[in-house]
Amino acid sequence: MSIITVSSMLLAVGAVAYADTTLKKISAYQNAAISIEVDNQKVNLSSSEGTMYPIIYEGHSYVSAKAVSEALGATVKWDNSRQAVVITSANGGTSTSVVPDKDNTVAQATAKPATVSTPPATVSTPPATESTPQATPKPAASSSATTSSNSGASFADAVKLGTSFTYTDLDNNYSPKGDSTSAQYTFTINKVTSTTLGQLHALGFEEHVTDPDVAVDYVLLDVTLKVKNATLVKGSEDQGRKFLSSFTPTIWGVETSSGQYYIGGSSDYFEGSLGENIEKLLADFPEVTPSKPGSFEASGKVVLPIIKGKENTLILYRNDSKLESDKRSIYFKLK
Repeated sequence: MSIITVSSMLLAVGAVAYADTTLKKISAYQNAAISIEVDNQKVNLSSSEGTMYPIIYEGHSYVSAKAVSEALGATVKWDNSRQAVVITSANGGTSTSVVPDKDNTVAQATAKPATVSTPPATVSTPPATESTPQATPKPAASSSATTSSNSGASFADAVKLGTSFTYTDLDNNYSPKGDSTSAQYTFTINKVTSTTLGQLHALGFEEHVTDPDVAVDYVLLDVTLKVKNATLVKGSEDQGRKFLSSFTPTIWGVETSSGQYYIGGSSDYFEGSLGENIEKLLADFPEVTPSKPGSFEASGKVVLPIIKGKENTLILYRNDSKLESDKRSIYFKLK
């Protein structure tokens, strides 16, 4: 069970935009052990962005309105004018929720909500029994990218295309008694290529529903990731192990020079993706434990939505909960 920070009472995966006055910053627990059942059938909480596990906040469980409603035979639509999720039941009745499960609007904002995308399937809890130690795979051929002279701390000082940026991230969003992890990441965007929805469909993606007032394009990023010294400190109530393949940066989305932002992006679930190439490299599922750190290097593609007609920057999001939210973003130029 992991603790995360969200910016509204229910979760949003996709593009998120709210006025600052409607935001409430909370701390809540995301519990992958909780399942949702409708008529004795387990509800599938997965989507193209990941799995939306239930959130526990002040004794209440918050779940995806879309997943549960569709399991009940209802349809779900987003009404942007009212900022509401509209649920229409099978018998024609309508219920309206004022907090969206998936808000695909984009607007200027002075503060960014924290991303709540859940990790890909490679971070599933390992078996309870101790596995046979595995040798850390040899890294891929080293990238020749030069080290960035930019801080990456803002749009104006974004990491230049083709240069690498190195940072150490802590994953300490877990419960006080859970495991905590850290790793040094070196991330490089080598190339940015425009793509079409037809090409994305060929890769296995479904078209994302977007606000009709927002023009969105898609690009493919060729990236290189080096992970060094992935380590774990065992908590008193956790497994004390984690798959090495789960040590990857969080792709938050994009932001423009005017402050517009769009949350989204995928490094998994298609041929040639960074996530798939990492899984191939680490096919024997090596684990990181308190006594066994790990390292690897891989390259692959990332699908990224961008706001059309604007200069966009990719944002990687630090998981270190000790940092203020405005200090967690790392900006990368896309041209």
